[in-house]
Amino acid sequence: SDDIAGIRVLYQKSGGGGGGGGTPPASCGSDRLCFLSGRFEATLTWTNQFNGPAGVGKAVPYSDFAGFFYFENDPRALELLVKVVDYGGTIYVFYSQLTVLQFELTVTDRTTGQTKKYRNTAGDCGAIDPDFVRSDGSSALMSGGAEATIRDLGVPQPPGKSGKADANTLCRWGNRFSVRMPAWNNQYDGGSGSGAAKAMNDFAGIFHFTADPRALEILFKIYRFPDRFLVFYGTVSIFDYTILLTDETTGRTTEFHNPAGTYCGGFIND
Repeated sequence: SDDIAGIRVLYQKSGGGGGGGGTPPASCGSDRLCFLSGRFEATLTWTNQFNGPAGVGKAVPYSDFAGFFYFENDPRALELLVKVVDYGGTIYVFYSQLTVLQFELTVTDRTTGQTKKYRNTAGDCGAIDPDFVRSDGSSALMSGGAEATIRDLGVPQPPGKSGKADANTLCRWGNRFSVRMPAWNNQYDGGSGSGAAKAMNDFAGIFHFTADPRALEILFKIYRFPDRFLVFYGTVSIFDYTILLTDETTGRTTEFHNPAGTYCGGFIND
């Protein structure tokens, strides 16, 4: 797994690969992520509270301000999305979890030595720290919000088709499943659009809202078990958006809708 992580860093494409159209992510090694030209680093430890295993998170760099961690041996099984952004001198830390296992995420400013730790939130949503520099509690984490809705839309298309990936569509599991984000809306400035898709691996893919693929917003993951599929999505956005998941073999579509102001993903076990 360490070799795989190293190869991904060394051979990512410039201008549209792992980092997307710009500065590639700084490499800190297989067990940590680096952000903002190496100024910040993130490490993670995890514990399986159900049967006891524990370990150190393995890093999958994505861009200069975003990346992922996985917990055990399969780098496709992305469990935590982390983003560190400089908004005019104020440092925001975003993290979103696609796991219920216990973890501790440590983010360090290498310039000042300041460190903050983040853990599971209520509902296992993840959170936004709107000011990393403040350590007096005045920058309370933002998490949760109105509950996202998940509903079965039935069979709106003929069954038996095969999914086709494009700039706005993820296809997983041999093109059996198509995932689209037909709409997002920015409640602050009225901006809107559809999500742009980018595959990460056989299990997972991401969506971004702007033209810059480095600014990922949604991580979507599908696991296959002998008797069912388990679908997760995590977010580092509080915009209103809709995701549609279609099983092309049956035509069945499931809608995931995030109300404005909500910071939490969801999952279905079916």
